Amino acid sequence: MSQGTIIYIGGFELPDKNAAAHRVLSNGKIMRELGYEVVFIGVDKSSVIPRLVAETKQEVQGFETWSVHYPRNKRQWISYLSSIKSFEAVAARYADLSTVVCYNYPALALQKLKKYCHSRGIRIISDCTEWFGTEGENLIYKILKGTDTWLRMHIIHKRLDGLIVISKYLEEYYSGCSNLIRIPPLVDVKEAKWHQIIPEEEQGPIRFVYAGDGAKDKDRLNLVIEALHRLGNNADYRFYVVGVSKERYL
Repeated sequence: MSQGTIIYIGGFELPDKNAAAHRVLSNGKIMRELGYEVVFIGVDKSSVIPRLVAETKQEVQGFETWSVHYPRNKRQWISYLSSIKSFEAVAARYADLSTVVCYNYPALALQKLKKYCHSRGIRIISDCTEWFGTEGENLIYKILKGTDTWLRMHIIHKRLDGLIVISKYLEEYYSGCSNLIRIPPLVDVKEAKWHQIIPEEEQGPIRFVYAGDGAKDKDRLNLVIEALHRLGNNADYRFYVVGVSKERYL
């Protein structure tokens, strides 16, 4: 018997277009094994023309998924950061909605979701993996993003029904909150991609692989490259960067 439906919402690009997608799918599989139906509402960066969320239903690894258009102008950003209409349109389809999990959700929209859920007896939980900074950004961005992050991390998260955090640091910061659990990044070892066999002839140098778009403040590929460079000719290795071209990275 189903324990009810969980809606998992946030800026992830299913099925595998960003790290967030991998995280929420793994967490969703845990929730499914616990007896819940899990539904995802992510973002779609591929479409140029916005579509109604009701037109975006797909299936990913047995989950029903929906997506909202990724904002591309000021008006769309304001709506994305403050409106929960797309969520409401999806939520109306699930009569047994019991829980909403918000992945790094914007503060204003998160507060509205909190009000929506608590008025209907629905639990609301945050999946918190980032504490966004504003170093190196322009003044307007610093004010807007800084305020959003401060409200989300210091105020709203502490008033939710539970928290999922990704790190020991966040676990310690929110140690005074009830219903707190730390879940590190997970993988589903049953997926075929984790069962690749390396042909004997391809074995040899140690291979390091980075996959992603290379955020300038967090990923710091330059430090890895500098460390490997200091090895000189003392190690036989290959370092592969997948997901960003040399020109874009530079």
